[in-house]
Formats: sequence, structure tokens, C-alpha cells
Amino acid sequence: DEQGVFRVEELWIYPIKSCAGVSVTSVAVHPNGFEHDREFAVVTADDVRRVLTLKELPRMALIEPEILAGARDRSVLMVNAPGMKPLMVDLGVKETSHRASQPLTVTNPKKTKSLAYDMGAQCAEWFSTFLGAPCLLVQMPSWSAPRKCAEDPTHGALSKPHELMRFASSSTYFLASKASLDRFNEYMQAQRKQHMAMARFRPNIVMDGRHGWEEDAIDAFRINNITMRFQRPCGRCMHTVVDPVSAVRSQTHEPLSSLRKVHGGYYTNVPRDKQSRQGFFGIKCVLDDSMLQNGNAPQQPNGTVGRISVGDRLRVVQRREPDWLEPLESKKDK
Repeated sequence: DEQGVFRVEELWIYPIKSCAGVSVTSVAVHPNGFEHDREFAVVTADDVRRVLTLKELPRMALIEPEILAGARDRSVLMVNAPGMKPLMVDLGVKETSHRASQPLTVTNPKKTKSLAYDMGAQCAEWFSTFLGAPCLLVQMPSWSAPRKCAEDPTHGALSKPHELMRFASSSTYFLASKASLDRFNEYMQAQRKQHMAMARFRPNIVMDGRHGWEEDAIDAFRINNITMRFQRPCGRCMHTVVDPVSAVRSQTHEPLSSLRKVHGGYYTNVPRDKQSRQGFFGIKCVLDDSMLQNGNAPQQPNGTVGRISVGDRLRVVQRREPDWLEPLESKKDK
């Protein structure tokens, strides 16, 4: 069924949570996310060590991380920001010190706890200087104990105990559609509002699509030998109102306010009186159970389950009804 076959148009990783994304042409897939995706986070320097995000510090959008290939097959984290000298960190050296030290307990945005490793005084000084507040850079390496998706207090019921992530908000992968963005921008243009770039929505996988919002009906899909399944729709948060180029927060809450009008609804697993109307864009995904067992796709020796590249085919293997969507004129909204 060619109607259920799409093309991978873009791939993105976000090495440091809430900082700029990195467009890649190919990426290794791990059970807890794309390689290096949201592997690092900036946290407060106090005892709480609270993870900081764009919602609180829009200036984080101007921080540009990149993972470079270093000597002896060791990766280097390079970080740039306006007015700052590049920060260079040998991740191989850090791994050696991490394995000989105890991790810190950090507090995630929804107040769950996880373990991460302090990246040291040089990183702390760099980020504290640029953000204007005392903070630390921490890492959750692929070999360390990751968070469980099921620990998310809002959407945990949609997750299984073995589903893992690093510093992502609530699930491992985020799929979006270029056709959906085009359709949304048609509305924005008709309303004489600002055109929105895909970077606003911080996807991991961008497929081409034909009609817009087709991803809503995907329950499971396969790219190469990798099968992913729908975990939940993605009700967008205030992060999207921060311009990723200027780091300026929209005073009219765009694109979120428009998204709630044209593609809105409610989470079906959360009581209606416990949530406001959501603006949905894209779907959150996790690896299918078969990818985490010694069955159809056993993990490779390096801990990955395979690779995805731009240009690969994305084949829908199961569909679902997007029951979270409600037109604004619905009686339930009156």
C-alpha cells in the first residue's frame, strides 16, 4: 500500500535539552533515544539541581551544541553561543571520570528524579556566564541508568516499565510531518500571522506526507528494521512560543494559540477538568516491544538497534483513530 509509505525528510537531535537542535543525515537508534539526543541538561547549581528549560530561560535557544568526532574514536561536545568562546569537552575523558564517580540526583520539570553526571567546573562557568545564573551541565550517558517513560506523572499510564528515555519530556521519539506544517502555515498566512519553521516544534523524525495531519492516524511504523509505535499525541507546550533564531518569546503565544484553534482537542487519558484545550502537532513514539527483546530485532553489540537516514522509507504498519481531536465549535468546548 503506497498510501502508507512515506519518506524521512529530516532527522534532528537535541544534545542539550532546550538548546538548539542539530540536523543530521543519519543517526544511530538506541532504546532510550537517538544517539546523543537530550543526553545533556542544564540544571540549577543548588541542592535541588532542577532541570532548566526554554520556558524559563528563552536564551537557551541561542546555545548551539554539536557532537564532533575526536581522536581515538572519542566524541567531543562543542558548544557555541553569541559572545562566548566555543566550549570543547572531550567526552571520552569525561566518561572515564564519570565511571569512577557517583552521579547526582537531578529534578526533572515534572518533579521526577533521575541520575546524571556533573560535567565539571569549566562547563558550569560557561553556562552560568551565558545564562546569567549559577548552573551546571549534567550528562546522562547511554551506559548510565536512564529514566523510565512510565514515571511521567501525566502520561505514565501510556508507558510500559521497560520504555526508557534521557532528558526528553515524556517519551523517546517525536514524529512530525512536513505536510502538516505546510497546512498549518497556510492557515497562518490566511490570518496574516508569522510563518512557522519546523524548528519551533523540535521533532526527531520529519516525514514528507501528502495531506497534512496524516501522522495522527499512525499507530505503528517501520523504518528499515526498526519498528516504533505511537505512545501519545503531542499537545504542544510553551516552548513553541520561543523563536529558535531570536530567542524572543511571542507575546501572543503563537503558534500555540493558533494550533489550539485549527488542530486542538484533549488528552483522552486525563480528566477534562484537569486539563485545558491542547494544540496538537506530531506524535510521541517509543520503540516497539520487539525491538527491546531478543526477538525480531536484537540490539547490536554497541547497544543500538540500527540506524535511520534521511531518504529512508517510513512504512505505516498499523493505524489508529485520533480520538483526541475536537473541532473548536464542538459542544464540549462550549
